[in-house]
Amino acid sequence: MPAALGTTAVEVAARARASAREVEDVVALLLLPAAGAAAAAGVSIRRTAAAADDAAAEVLGRAGGLGAATAQAWRSGAADAYRARLEELVRRVRADASAVEDVATSLRRHAAAVEARAAALQAAATTALALAGEAASQGADARVGERFARESAALARAARDAVGDAVPGGIPGLRGLVRGPGW
Repeated sequence: MPAALGTTAVEVAARARASAREVEDVVALLLLPAAGAAAAAGVSIRRTAAAADDAAAEVLGRAGGLGAATAQAWRSGAADAYRARLEELVRRVRADASAVEDVATSLRRHAAAVEARAAALQAAATTALALAGEAASQGADARVGERFARESAALARAARDAVGDAVPGGIPGLRGLVRGPGW
């Protein structure tokens, strides 16, 4: 910081260390639990999709059994009406099974998106912790000078941004995480 602002390298380094600790807190209290919850949700959604697939397969199996009943050898007006109603029922049951299969496909796509978000949260946590650690270590020694103090502040900002990028819409209050003149 320029001397005219009254901020010394020691103060900048102290702010960088404090910002790094705040980033670590956000990662520990928010990002890692969110990543874990998203991963668990992905597993649960995939299980639901598998159950929907099983239900669709069972319904199709039953529809096949109903379809076999249309092959009866009876010949009469009542038998023809029975077969026509049964064929319509089989058609509707197969359509319903197809709709359940579509639901299972949609659930798998949703699970993949949730798992991708979990991976992004985990990656952001890893990146943020690495950057925060580097910022804290560079800011740990005020003798490194103003240049390194500024670099540690930049690393703390990058850690903050890694956290914010992983959460759509950001995290309220995250923008103020790395504070100070010119930051």
